[in-house]
Amino acid sequence: MACRDRRRRPARGADVSGPHPPNGRRPRARAGARPARGQPGAAPRWRVVRTLALLLVLAGLAHGDDELRLPRVTRAIFDNGLHVVVVEYHELPLVEFQLIVGAGAAQDPPGKEGVSAVTANALRRGAGKLSAEELARAIESLGGRINTLPGTDGTIVTAEFLRDDFTAGLDLLRQVMLDPTFARDEVRRAREEQVAGIVAGLEDASALAEKCY
Repeated sequence: MACRDRRRRPARGADVSGPHPPNGRRPRARAGARPARGQPGAAPRWRVVRTLALLLVLAGLAHGDDELRLPRVTRAIFDNGLHVVVVEYHELPLVEFQLIVGAGAAQDPPGKEGVSAVTANALRRGAGKLSAEELARAIESLGGRINTLPGTDGTIVTAEFLRDDFTAGLDLLRQVMLDPTFARDEVRRAREEQVAGIVAGLEDASALAEKCY
């Protein structure tokens, strides 16, 4: 993250032109007042700023063809209807997966609201022959991650692994998606976490206002 050298500047509207009047009071500037024409500081600053901004945009367009490089995108549709989009980016030795499943809160059955969120939470709590702890250790041993994000119209599952661990990482993701254990205790914990999150949201005034309005 780039760091900026921020130097202190006088407060906006502060008098920095000279000593105060004899009465010790600072003169107040009228709201919206502008320097008179012909006086120092009366130059149309915004015109200068707009001109510089326009020049920067034109310079960017002039060199845009040399700097802009879109990644290669490959699309495919499997026999089972699965849509696959592959975006190649070789600057980092990482492989990232993002799966979108059409099962969200909008598809929850009446009377079972929240089941999609609990399901998404429980996906990472054991898969195949791996318990929740074993699955977490397997993912951690590869330095990767698998996350689930339930939404209104669907659930997003993301995963990231090193390029050299592509096969092992993809196998773990396959187990999570196709062979989750949904152990009773883990589902109960996922449900309790979901309820706790709802209660916490009800106590957050800003979050509650955002949902209602």
